[in-house]
Amino acid sequence: MTEEDDHQHKGHIVPTREMLLTLSHSQAAARSSKEPPDKVLANLTHLQLNDKNLSKISNLKFCVGLRVLYLYDNHIARIENLDFASHLTHLYLQNNELEHIENLSELKKLQKLYLDGNHIREVSGLDSNLRLEELTINRQRLPVGGPGLTFSPQCMDALSHSLCVLKASNCQIR
Repeated sequence: MTEEDDHQHKGHIVPTREMLLTLSHSQAAARSSKEPPDKVLANLTHLQLNDKNLSKISNLKFCVGLRVLYLYDNHIARIENLDFASHLTHLYLQNNELEHIENLSELKKLQKLYLDGNHIREVSGLDSNLRLEELTINRQRLPVGGPGLTFSPQCMDALSHSLCVLKASNCQIR
């Protein structure tokens, strides 16, 4: 397998450290160019990886200071590799290929989660996200006539004290 194959999957891209550095420099042009690359990545608070044809969430572990992560309009099939992001408050994952809400238990500070336009059938897996204030899960691309979006009672009970906004339109809820 070549290095190019390692960073691409079925025509889609997996973010590399170099890609993150390039994006971080363009997003933080005011930063000193003398900072070591690892420090630049560690100090990032916002990262825009939207519409980059990404197939996977990976190689973000260097960005330990992230508070806002934009991953919308990609081809991401799994929420993974975000355990490092303990400061993350906003996560944008609209218009991807997600089928499950998973692997978010370490994101204790998560306040806003945007999952519109995916393939999610059940709102679950958020039992540990006790600071979540806003969840948008509109327009799930589910089979017509099939079961619509459902809500795990355990998950909704856990979120009942923090969730202020829940948007779930056009999800075949019955």
